Amino acid sequence: MTSFLILPEDLRSRTLGFAFRFLSAVTIGILLMAATSMARTRSQEHQALGSLSSVGQVTVNNSPAPADATIFSGDTIRTGANGTATLMSSVEGSFQIGPEARLRSMAAINIRRSCKRARW
Repeated sequence: MTSFLILPEDLRSRTLGFAFRFLSAVTIGILLMAATSMARTRSQEHQALGSLSSVGQVTVNNSPAPADATIFSGDTIRTGANGTATLMSSVEGSFQIGPEARLRSMAAINIRRSCKRARW
């Protein structure tokens, strides 16, 4: 035997109205949290880590590096056979990058670990 709750018309419309407003508020809240999280991730991806001075064949993200450039988290620095670079960070100090090296900057805290792995 199945039983149904029969509500008067005005109570049913108020209940449906409340349910619609509640679900709308929850959906908007979830969308705002997702947008905030994505914005935070993007701002961290483009965080300036320091400056790069280069001589010879040096690329940043597969493009020829100017003599002086700003390095952001996520950038990849490569030096050719005749290239050298100096990465200067206010957090970590300065690092010399020798010929035939590849360095991917993740975040300010990871620069030192990445430089230890680079070929000097």
